[in-house]
Amino acid sequence: MTDLLDEIANSIVAPLINDSIGSIGLPSLDGLVPGVHLALSNLRFADRGGNLAVYADVAPLPLIKLVGSTAGFGQEDDTIRFFAVPTNVNLGDPSAQITWTITDKVTGQPVAFNYYPGTGKTAVQFPAHNFTAADQVDKRKTAIGKMEVTLGDIHVVGNAEFSWVPPPLVPPSNCPPAPPGGFLKALPGGPGGYGSIGIKLC
Repeated sequence: MTDLLDEIANSIVAPLINDSIGSIGLPSLDGLVPGVHLALSNLRFADRGGNLAVYADVAPLPLIKLVGSTAGFGQEDDTIRFFAVPTNVNLGDPSAQITWTITDKVTGQPVAFNYYPGTGKTAVQFPAHNFTAADQVDKRKTAIGKMEVTLGDIHVVGNAEFSWVPPPLVPPSNCPPAPPGGFLKALPGGPGGYGSIGIKLC
């Protein structure tokens, strides 16, 4: 049972029943089915053969899960994405108010993002280089995503973290030591003094 229904049952329904026939407790549906959160709605009472019967409609609670992914392999020029997976809430409803917040877990600072094309506001993307590595040993980066949806009387929040480790730089086999910051051998007269990936250097 949701917190709101608990409050209604305890502050309004329970006192009325306690004054007449004593204490009655309504069952909680949390954990009835693993991984499924259910809510009671349209709660009503009836007399059935001298017994008090409680009737209610059972429906899944509105839920949003965020799924993170990389477009590539986590390089500095990679793009990180969060996709929203809704349950029992229509993100395509024109009246749905959707807001996103992306935060760097290491610095605690917000990170700029844009919406993933063709998904409305149900997915966002942002560059990997805008995040700070945890330290020089563990170069893991972590994005914290938060999505809030308001649709009529429904307000749902989805939260998630997504971490990635930039791949180590591995030079091509049989190559001599590279200049600082690259794998390519210096070539006189080449662009910027270096060759290009298309030139066989070793």
